Amino acid sequence: MQTEKITDYLSKNKNMPTLFAARELGVSERDILRNIDDDGIIEVGGSFFDTVMKEAAGWGAVTIIVTNDSAIIEMKASIPVGQYARGFFNLHSEESPLGGHISFEEIDSIFFVSRPFMGKESHSVQFFDKNGKCAFKIYLGRDACGKVLECQKAEFGKLKKRCLA
Repeated sequence: MQTEKITDYLSKNKNMPTLFAARELGVSERDILRNIDDDGIIEVGGSFFDTVMKEAAGWGAVTIIVTNDSAIIEMKASIPVGQYARGFFNLHSEESPLGGHISFEEIDSIFFVSRPFMGKESHSVQFFDKNGKCAFKIYLGRDACGKVLECQKAEFGKLKKRCLA
């Protein structure tokens, strides 16, 4: 029943951002992604966390987004090479303002999402926990004209293919 409700809603609201669709329907954003009929959305298991984070650390400046019920926080920065300690994947670097601690064992699914956002080409890697909540998203960077960086787009495509192999 929930799947029918989601697919019906999505058929009438094709360009609705997944976060807003999830809130409106009272479901997880992961449920929304799983019900979008689009070849631009690929799900892989959380076991690819290490692979994705290592690769993303080499992409340069990206936009990291963390959301909760009260805020949407965005940061444009490169992702530091992380290291595992005390049950977390820790991000710290002198070169990047981004820092923090990710409970990597809670990451259950990772989505490669290529679909327009606000009318512009967009590509992201989105990490979801065991409860279906979004832990964070990594959006590819843009140039001064707002176009997705081609070098990052190529690396994103290669990484997605490796995770699907």
